[in-house]
Amino acid sequence: MVRVKICGITNLDDARMCCAAGADALGFVFYDRSPRNIDISSAKRIIKALPVFVTPVAVLVEKDLSFIRKLVDIGFRTFQIYFDLTSEERKDFYLERFIRALRVESKPSLNGYDIYDALLLDSYVKDKIGGTGKTFDWQIAAEVVREAHLPIILSGGLNPNNVRDAISIVRPYGVDVSSSVESVAGRKDEKRVFAFISAVRDAAV
Repeated sequence: MVRVKICGITNLDDARMCCAAGADALGFVFYDRSPRNIDISSAKRIIKALPVFVTPVAVLVEKDLSFIRKLVDIGFRTFQIYFDLTSEERKDFYLERFIRALRVESKPSLNGYDIYDALLLDSYVKDKIGGTGKTFDWQIAAEVVREAHLPIILSGGLNPNNVRDAISIVRPYGVDVSSSVESVAGRKDEKRVFAFISAVRDAAV
């Protein structure tokens, strides 16, 4: 079964709705420049209310190990990061899981990523990280899936209309969606969320 992560959660109502729709993971963006940015106290309230089998994922753009420790303290155990950790830094968080997000322009080198638990392939858009609504060449992603020794999560411009084709081509471990299931930035649309997850489940049959 292809796993589904709904990213950019900003409020409890959306979180509960996404869980009811069948999301496997929810992403919480800690980045001031994002319209989906959330503060620690709000995120804490939401993740405490999540079902036990739904994984909260902290999305981080800027490297700040002390901030990661604060997020661990409130219950996060999985992190999606847009920066590198050293092997020694990774050892300091041996109980946590790290998804290394890569913004794809061309086929990435896979060297040095074995310290992470998964790779997320996102679209490259200059000066914008995540939530771009833009796809990239899925054949590149398919090559990475074949060659990598890590689970691959596909992101970037996925929506209810194209996610079946994306899964058929790429065969990822999971898919990640944000802007295409929103009514406005930071607010999820129930019909779009349910349609997206239904399309993923249909594709995975």
